[in-house]
Amino acid sequence: RQGQDATLDVSYCGVPEPKVTWQINQSNAVNPVINARDSDQRSTREKSSRWWGSLRGRFVITRVATKDPNCYVSRLRIEAAHASDSHSYLVRLQNRHGKVKATLSLVVRGE
Repeated sequence: RQGQDATLDVSYCGVPEPKVTWQINQSNAVNPVINARDSDQRSTREKSSRWWGSLRGRFVITRVATKDPNCYVSRLRIEAAHASDSHSYLVRLQNRHGKVKATLSLVVRGE
């Protein structure tokens, strides 16, 4: 619902841990949101980064470790989501063994 936080989760496993990139897919143009990889990412159970850009810091990416030491959840949270945040979101994962991508759709309904 509009005004509430919206969350998109992607579970993944990989060795070495893949680089994760989230993007907004707007009108056939893919715009970067955030790069979730930090140099100290592996040393913490949960790591968050905030994309400040033109979206005023409402997009937060969190990487959460799971019980499996090689598996994680990448969580994109949109704080106080607006109807204008209703888009397809593209997540890309890549390490030296390959790359994959997935598209998730978000619909933010009015109040």
